[in-house]
Amino acid sequence: MLGDGRGRAIHLGERIALCSAAPEDLGGKPLPALNASARDAIGETVARAMRELEYLGVGTVEFLYEDGTFSFIEMNTRIQVEHPVTEEITDIDLILEQIRIAAGGELAFVQGDIRFHGHAIECRINAENPVTFGLAGKIVHYHPPGGLGYASTPPSITATRSRPSMIR
Repeated sequence: MLGDGRGRAIHLGERIALCSAAPEDLGGKPLPALNASARDAIGETVARAMRELEYLGVGTVEFLYEDGTFSFIEMNTRIQVEHPVTEEITDIDLILEQIRIAAGGELAFVQGDIRFHGHAIECRINAENPVTFGLAGKIVHYHPPGGLGYASTPPSITATRSRPSMIR
């Protein structure tokens, strides 16, 4: 979600965390278990709360959703590593918006401007010993991934943004 600290806030849909060794390792959009009505209800509840609080910045509100009921877990008041998933399906550059808002700018969107399209998934691959979950060994070769999104790269390799259309 995004809030400009002046009583304006929008939600940007949902991300899901799937069960894995570390649940946050997989984030996908949209959640198949939510219909449009449930998605809108959760999103508007979050946006309304952020408007009332005059929240300033970007954030992620976490819920459990079961049997038509959603229960609040926590709010992360920062950009999260999974943010490219949201950027991919909304075409909104969350880092740019966060900087714009922090610099005193107004929220550049209203909820009706937000369009969700396609699907996105993020996977983190960890080289771990499956018994001890410690490091599995020395990395001797590295081949950076390509395609849309971001890559975590060593300092000697420059990661570039592959979607300049997202920059507003």
